[in-house]
Amino acid sequence: MSFARGTVLCLWLIAVLAACATPPTDPIDRAAFEQRNDPLEPLNRHILDANQVLDRILLRLSPRPMFSPLQKMRARQSGTCSRI
Repeated sequence: MSFARGTVLCLWLIAVLAACATPPTDPIDRAAFEQRNDPLEPLNRHILDANQVLDRILLRLSPRPMFSPLQKMRARQSGTCSRI
């Protein structure tokens, strides 16, 4: 793909996605948009905020650092392996 074609495609994609992010201004379309909108979104936002606060508190209270599976694998491999 040439640079010009890639640039045009990227700009077109940005324009399409930006159009999806704005609510309609026409009153009839706006009413349909509000009707399809999620009525529980404010509740979901509050639950998400509470979960994030709880995660921060639990991570702070953790007595030892939590290792990722990759870190555990590296620790096991560096321990008792002998190389010939």
